[in-house]
Amino acid sequence: MTWVRSRWVRSRRASAAVEFAIVATVLIPLTFAIIELGLVLWMQTAMQSVASQTARCAAIGSPQCSGNVPAYAVTLANNWTLAGAITQSNVAVSATTTCNGASATFEKVTISVPVWSTMVLQPFLPDTITVSSCYPT
Repeated sequence: MTWVRSRWVRSRRASAAVEFAIVATVLIPLTFAIIELGLVLWMQTAMQSVASQTARCAAIGSPQCSGNVPAYAVTLANNWTLAGAITQSNVAVSATTTCNGASATFEKVTISVPVWSTMVLQPFLPDTITVSSCYPT
């Protein structure tokens, strides 16, 4: 009787390990995908805020960014995101007369950031995140 019981207990332990292995093959990549998507969305939101603040600063002629607008954007991005997330070459500043269907004189800031994702979602994400913002002058 003891022999039968110990064999049954061992088979239950083995079945639990097999069930965990099956569930883990789905659960672990799903967890990493959720974390990765959150990081990408956080980066996009932060870059949009940087573009908006930089466009406003350039349009009103603030002394903080009057010398070098892309450097101001890099400083903001370093404060709000990971240090070194963007460089001045990722920031384009231009004066335009239209923005999102509106006609006036605008300062437009466009930031393109390469997506650093190499994990689960990499095939589904674009190569770059591009955000832009306009502010009337």
